[in-house]
Amino acid sequence: MPPLPRRTNGPFGSEHLSTLCVVAGLSVCLMVAWSTISSALFTNVGMLALERSALQNAPVAAVAVRWFERALIFAETPGVLRNLGMAELQMGSPGMAGGVLRDNLRLRADDPLALSLLVETALAQGDMASAVATLAYLASSGRGTEWIGFSSSAQATARMRAQYLDAQGWSNMAKGDVVHAELQFRAAERIDPTWGQALLHLGLVLETRGDWIQAEVAYREAIDRGHDTADVRVRLGDVLLRLSRPNDARAEFQQALIRDPNQGPWAYIQLSDIAVKAARLDEAELWLLDAARRFPETPWPLYYLARLNATRGNRDLALEEVAGALRVAPDEPLIRTLYEDLRQ
Repeated sequence: MPPLPRRTNGPFGSEHLSTLCVVAGLSVCLMVAWSTISSALFTNVGMLALERSALQNAPVAAVAVRWFERALIFAETPGVLRNLGMAELQMGSPGMAGGVLRDNLRLRADDPLALSLLVETALAQGDMASAVATLAYLASSGRGTEWIGFSSSAQATARMRAQYLDAQGWSNMAKGDVVHAELQFRAAERIDPTWGQALLHLGLVLETRGDWIQAEVAYREAIDRGHDTADVRVRLGDVLLRLSRPNDARAEFQQALIRDPNQGPWAYIQLSDIAVKAARLDEAELWLLDAARRFPETPWPLYYLARLNATRGNRDLALEEVAGALRVAPDEPLIRTLYEDLRQ
């Protein structure tokens, strides 16, 4: 069905209706009243169709589009345009939705729901940059606080807004929605460029996607912006290993231990693995012994020590070490398998 023609002027308000009643008489009044009633009627029918489409995941959105287009013949209001944009988006036409929503924003620039829908249309078109820019604008402009979680937008600092979006990103990560998580982490970084933690979390999303090069960029930017923590250095080291740069990774793991030698066993284990692959077995053993001493509550340093000593032919010591690991984690299948192999 081709788009129906739209009126270019805005809706008639009550003051226009009163003036027309006096000047032109009752017949014109009835025409305007019919225009207002028709717009409301078509809009309500369109909303019913849109709600049904959302609930049933049915192609009813196309019906809603037709009703909203009919409503626009009588009154081109921000509300009708926004609803039409929502229906177009649900129907799978993000390009059409974006055009309608931008028409809406020309009539009402501070419409938070229209801005939120524009974010979704950009994502649907694969335009992450536009989605980030729109979300950052929405969160930093003070408009539509009900859509960004602040009861008092005037009192919300850039850091608070960034932290809110960062928390939303983590929520989406937990749901497996990496697209919206990336969007929110990038918007948080844009709102408060001095806050490097959002870049750390962005790097995690990029790792999930397997985009190791961009993950390295995100972690290095986090460090440059003052978020130079052991966690960032460990993540950067892991990414560099993925990029087949073990010497660079080794430097990052060592930097992590300089910043916090007790942050966890992973940096020690990775340094040991790098040393094993370079045939520096004594060095590898020292890293694992240090980790086992610092983190007796985790089985993995002992497990990797057992593997290392089994490789070196010291089965008795390896069996003793894997037995110690098994006492810490008796239900871990990898440890149980190694223990049974060494007992044979």
